Amino acid sequence: SSSLCVDFGHPPNNRKARPWNGGKNDPAQRSLSGKITPLDHQAILITSVWMTDKTQCCPAEVKGICYYSMQDVSLGQFLRDSCFNLSLKCQNPSCKKSVIDHSLSFIHNDGLINISVERMDNPIPTSGLPRDQRRGDATAAESSAQSSSAASGSKQQAQEASSSSENPPPADYEPIATWTYCTRCDQVVTPLVFLSKQTWQWSFGKFLEVYFYNRDAIINAPGHRCSCRMQGASQLFFGCGSLAARFTYERIVPYSVFCRRHLPFDEAFHRQHALQDLEHISSTSSQLFVKYDRQIDSISRETRELFGSAVNKPEHLQAVLSELNLVSSEVNDASKVLREKISSVTAKCTKAASDSKRPDLRFEYNEALFNFPWYSRRYLFLLASAWNERLSAAGQALSAMKKIQHASG
Repeated sequence: SSSLCVDFGHPPNNRKARPWNGGKNDPAQRSLSGKITPLDHQAILITSVWMTDKTQCCPAEVKGICYYSMQDVSLGQFLRDSCFNLSLKCQNPSCKKSVIDHSLSFIHNDGLINISVERMDNPIPTSGLPRDQRRGDATAAESSAQSSSAASGSKQQAQEASSSSENPPPADYEPIATWTYCTRCDQVVTPLVFLSKQTWQWSFGKFLEVYFYNRDAIINAPGHRCSCRMQGASQLFFGCGSLAARFTYERIVPYSVFCRRHLPFDEAFHRQHALQDLEHISSTSSQLFVKYDRQIDSISRETRELFGSAVNKPEHLQAVLSELNLVSSEVNDASKVLREKISSVTAKCTKAASDSKRPDLRFEYNEALFNFPWYSRRYLFLLASAWNERLSAAGQALSAMKKIQHASG
């Protein structure tokens, strides 16, 4: 591995094959001590997130990169396709912003690499770039295609890629340069260097691994009097034409979910909370019953006033009054039953709390106390729903009788 601070350690229990990247269980690639070797560390798992204006544009994706495979791209190709390609569209169909308005973040373990693209005032000068290096940079991507074609067995595509790599680069071709800016020294601390063919073809997955794990590397810039840590104090820039891609690293604190096997239960707290609920239910139910009594009295009074009308039949009015009296009786019974239940449960809970010799009895009474607020609320809801329907029917009948009386008068 090219990472300076990778601690391979010991493999997980019962691991007989190489990591998830699909490698074969080749004994020749295993160390005699059983530890993980650099041959096993040729893949990385990352989480990628597209952001715009501090808002997540798309759901985060977990990606696996096996170095120098079909899952991987070269560093230069990533810069061309994902950073300097202004025609790149966001994965969110409703987002119409360009790549310059987005930032791409890669998260791995406790590190985050953020990539943003910005325009520069002046394009990067390429007049002093040697022609052979310019050609090598232009043909690096085609050489990558040639190697992948040869690996897949497509000899014809490999020959075409080889012949095209001998052609000179187009006149409007722009090479990619890189430089480093130190945030602590507040200055550019490395000269502007154009990417070579080997750097272009470097595995982007391996580049991310080096960026995440090289925590002890320092900037060697004695001319600028800078020896700060490269990972946390520097910003790596890649430039192409008038565009610059900024790579920054920051440490993050990953959160995890911890599931308890047993949750602590504070009996005194829940008992006190249940008693407060019962007290609240007792007061609110009393107010509810009083409102029903008042509403029933109001409808009954209006019904009795219609008995002197010659149009409305007395048996119809008496039926409405009978229904109202029945609802009033149910309201009084429910009020009485609920008060008795609350008093009974409260007394039993108080007795169980003081009796430490009967834990089984205390558990039974506590369970009844904790469940009673829910049962009482459901009981009140069912009663109130039924009473509302019956009072609504009585009110509609009373309104119809009033209309008949006014029409005849």
